[in-house]
Amino acid sequence: MDLTLLEIIVSLGVVFWLFCFVMAILLFLMPLYVIGIYNQTRQTARHLKEIAELVRSISNTEGKSDLQMDRENDPKSIFYKKK
Repeated sequence: MDLTLLEIIVSLGVVFWLFCFVMAILLFLMPLYVIGIYNQTRQTARHLKEIAELVRSISNTEGKSDLQMDRENDPKSIFYKKK
């Protein structure tokens, strides 16, 4: 199999453009991936804050506190109880 210099250069050019095409697709999708991680991290942090507040309020009082009652009525809370 006899490859000339021109054939090698052309094949490298095709590989280069294929690589550029794949990188362009990945570059387009990367911000969506980063935004998804950011949103999930914010949601997890909010839930952790709620849990910490609830544990603190439970340890400070015997019965249900106003904070717990508010969390059960807030649709965004993980402790929301549907009626």
